Amino acid sequence: MDEERITVRIMGEEDECPGYGIDRETGKPFSTGEMKIIIDGALMLMVPEDERYRFLNIRMTLMNAGQAYYEGAGEGGKIEYASPECSGPYELARYVTAGMRIMTNGVESYLRDHSDIIFRAYKTNCGSDIRSEQVAPTCGSHANYLIPRRVTLDELKEKLVPFMASRWGVIGNGWLAYWEGSLYFLFSQRSQSMADLPIESGNTTMNPLKPFLNTRDEPHANKDRWRRLHDISGNHNCSEQQIVLKHGTMDCVLAAIEDGFLIPPPAPADPDCPDYTHASKRFNQDIACIDGILTTDGTRWTWLAYQRYYAAQCKRYFAAYPEALTDERARMLALWEHTLDLCEAQDFASLARYLDWTIHLWHFVRPAVKKLGFDWRVIFASGVWPGVPAEEKIASGRGTFSLRERLLQIIIEYNDINIARSLYGLLLGRGAIDRIFIDQEIQDAVENPPAVRPTWRNKAIRWMRTHEPPGYLRTLYDIGWSKISIKDMRRDNPQQYRYGYAVNEDPKNGDFDGEAFERALLTEKEVTYSTDPNNYCDEE
Repeated sequence: MDEERITVRIMGEEDECPGYGIDRETGKPFSTGEMKIIIDGALMLMVPEDERYRFLNIRMTLMNAGQAYYEGAGEGGKIEYASPECSGPYELARYVTAGMRIMTNGVESYLRDHSDIIFRAYKTNCGSDIRSEQVAPTCGSHANYLIPRRVTLDELKEKLVPFMASRWGVIGNGWLAYWEGSLYFLFSQRSQSMADLPIESGNTTMNPLKPFLNTRDEPHANKDRWRRLHDISGNHNCSEQQIVLKHGTMDCVLAAIEDGFLIPPPAPADPDCPDYTHASKRFNQDIACIDGILTTDGTRWTWLAYQRYYAAQCKRYFAAYPEALTDERARMLALWEHTLDLCEAQDFASLARYLDWTIHLWHFVRPAVKKLGFDWRVIFASGVWPGVPAEEKIASGRGTFSLRERLLQIIIEYNDINIARSLYGLLLGRGAIDRIFIDQEIQDAVENPPAVRPTWRNKAIRWMRTHEPPGYLRTLYDIGWSKISIKDMRRDNPQQYRYGYAVNEDPKNGDFDGEAFERALLTEKEVTYSTDPNNYCDEE
């Protein structure tokens, strides 16, 4: 067996959650600068008081060894949660769900002391508006997967992008399109921003069009053996089971690619959809699973056909390499195929037990459209339905709104990070959505790291804080994923100091040897800080 064949993959997720703040007295929305003050204040309250030294370099390293920070790219302000490194999709789903609880705790603690403001944060890719013929700015839900260095970027583009461009019916979180006065329902908020660009495209943060993958070659591991696959096409998901499905299907496909087993499907050859940029957008509209594209083999493929192809390729791979088929992967293949079967059967009631897009469609969109007197399927964007007049008025407990305004409002409120206030939490409390984890399992993921490198990170942080050498004043200097730094200043002369580094390039290793760290620190030479420009020391 190849020593680099991955049976349990290290993976993580980063979620940018846009925030909205208003001054209660004036009703004035907060500026970007004011939003940063609020978010920084909330970050400090995400850990116990005696752990707040972890707030370094604008980031808070959390008790579960993940990180939370202010993300200021674009307009407004966002809280971003980066999960710790996890072993497989089920553990990752637990820590992603815990991240929402951690951010909620910080925000609500801040608001208790600042009753003069209203502040909300949402786990949503898009804001509260839709614009025809324009690509609206979106927030990211990025995923990271540890893959062997031998897998080339060209191979990933050829074999992985078709899977990613066709998976919106599996990972989507529900969105709306506004075309020529009519409203349509889409699988995904993120899809409209994705393009089949070179995967080394720069400026993926600010560019409204983004490649499905980018290099971001920061493996935080031995770079000669590993690379980090940075997937920037993901949707924010609230459903625990859908988070598992999103990451677990990717893991299965990557496993087949890594062993050179996966054969790419036929490429687009459609005059209207000549590449995966256009195909992705058509697939995102195809709720009814009927809008195929012409491919190089002369047949038409829907998104469902692409996904069935990849599921079959993975099953063939695991049949050839049974040692790679773990219990988690077996469950994942079964859930994947079951989901595709339900999509083909248009069994929205069953899908609404665990897919965010279907929860929106079944519980909110369908009743609203029927209330206006329409056959609710007319809102499908699959090409044979006319849509619903977007400005049709609909009454709610808050007043009368256009259908467009009301459904956007519902989608945003479904994704409030505070599930005690969100529509997702309301349905969860009613038993309308399936859960995987009990509350104690989520709380454990709030307070404790996974049993891989995040455990090393917490051990190293605690050691460095509690083992101050005689004659020195020790401060944490930086906390990264694979490197933690300290600065020891001499008590008798603070301008004399030394640096120490703890490095762990093995994401599966949770051990930290504090005594070995201190022995290595003794070999570090001291440097001197001087304000004299002719007498300085390069701190690096």
